[in-house]
Amino acid sequence: MSRDKPGAAAKLLADKVAEPGAKIDIRHYIQQRLRYQQHWYERQASKNKRSFMRIQSIIIFLSLLIPMVVVTEPIVTLFLNEWMLAYSQMELPMSWASIATALLSSLIAMLAGMEKLRQPQTHWFNYRANEETLKKEEWMFRLRVGAYANLPLQRAERLLVERVEGVISSDIARFVQNEYNAVEEVLPKKAKAPQLRTNPAKTRSAGHAKQKVEPKILRPATTVRKLRA
Repeated sequence: MSRDKPGAAAKLLADKVAEPGAKIDIRHYIQQRLRYQQHWYERQASKNKRSFMRIQSIIIFLSLLIPMVVVTEPIVTLFLNEWMLAYSQMELPMSWASIATALLSSLIAMLAGMEKLRQPQTHWFNYRANEETLKKEEWMFRLRVGAYANLPLQRAERLLVERVEGVISSDIARFVQNEYNAVEEVLPKKAKAPQLRTNPAKTRSAGHAKQKVEPKILRPATTVRKLRA
């Protein structure tokens, strides 16, 4: 899922930041950064909620069709055979119910896989939580309660910016991690290369066999004694 293109307010804020020595008023930050992100989270939460509800509704409907096909197979077969014989001299195949059940099951599996990959429910909850968090931070700053109580104005403004940017940074990191985990769960995992087991006794014996046997060199005195004997 990609983020929307920044609006005019965000571009205006970026232009002001790009100016050397530019100082942004806290009202501009709240309007062009905090509320922009808040509205973006609201739109994305609603979008993912609709996607999740749509996929789940289709899955429930297709799941209900499977037992109905199995139960009504004899009646539907008799009725359709009479109708087809009257017009085209053809009959339904005997395994039409099995084919329909297999197709419905395949559609359900495909929709479940798409939901697992896109994770609309997870994104819905995360975006809604971020939206409410930004709302809370704005109102706590305006009313000077919670972490903003008894703070000077500049320090409270700095704290607001730090907390808002922390929420946005945490959301980006969580989004990337969730997307990576979703892809890892859906895609087939790579098979690991089999590891050969080695026998420690054979390894030790092979190591001893590789050692070179150096010939013993006799000293001259020992050689003379052996010659005299």
